[in-house]
Formats: sequence, C-alpha cells, structure tokens
Amino acid sequence: AAETALPRLSAALARSRVADPRAELEGVVRELYELVERTRLGTALIERSALDQPALATLFYVDVRRKLIERLTRYLERRIRSGALRPVPDPPTAARLILETITWFARHRMGDADSAAIDDAAARETTVDFLVHGLAAAGRAKAAPRRR
Repeated sequence: AAETALPRLSAALARSRVADPRAELEGVVRELYELVERTRLGTALIERSALDQPALATLFYVDVRRKLIERLTRYLERRIRSGALRPVPDPPTAARLILETITWFARHRMGDADSAAIDDAAARETTVDFLVHGLAAAGRAKAAPRRR
C-alpha cells in the first residue's frame, strides 16, 4: 500500500475546485508514471506470479489496479463536470487509457526491440505531454454524455 500511494491523486480527489487544472492533471499523470516506472520490475514479477497464485491475482488486479482505475475515473468525472477537463465519451475508458499508456511507456517498451532504445526521459515527458494536452479543456466545457 505504501508503494502504491498516490498523494497527488488523493489531494486532487479531496479538492472540489482547482486554480490550475492543467498543472493538477500533470501532477497526477507524472506521479502515476513515476510509480509505474519505479515499480516496474516488482510489478512484472507480481503479474507473472499471479497466474499461479489466485490470492496475488486478487491483490494486484482487484485491490490495486481496479481501485486505481476507479480513483482515476472519479477524478476525471469531477474535473469534466467542473469544466476543468474536456469531455470524453467514457471516463472509465479514459482512466484505463491513461494507465495503459503510462504502463506501456514506463514498463512494456523495455521488452520491445524497437522501443527499448527510447530514452527514459523522452518516454516520460512525451507521455505526460500527450495525456495532459489530450485531456485539458480549451475553455469551460460541459461534460459529454456517457456512452453505454
């Protein structure tokens, strides 16, 4: 639990208003990237071991990852409703997109012969820039209707 704490995300969820939504989002995305990057070897070990250990699978996929996606979803929904972030078709899918994009660049690119050569800093900065600018509101926006 201590290894996966995300104080910036927790603080963002505790606030109802934010003066600089882009900076807040950047902090949340950066914090998550740093967590995934820092824990990449341990997480790979847990994911592989979870195949044979149902309790470990529950811990990782249900207690950690699913709850993280739920927290990211709540954050996105709140900021979209306030107009701080642009509307997206489905906030839970956007939350998963954030996590999976970060996970690929912080972890999985290392196993890809063509992508392993990407510099760590370039991967981190490009991912943060892309996600933040993709979600930041150009102005005050209304939330998009949620697709089912």
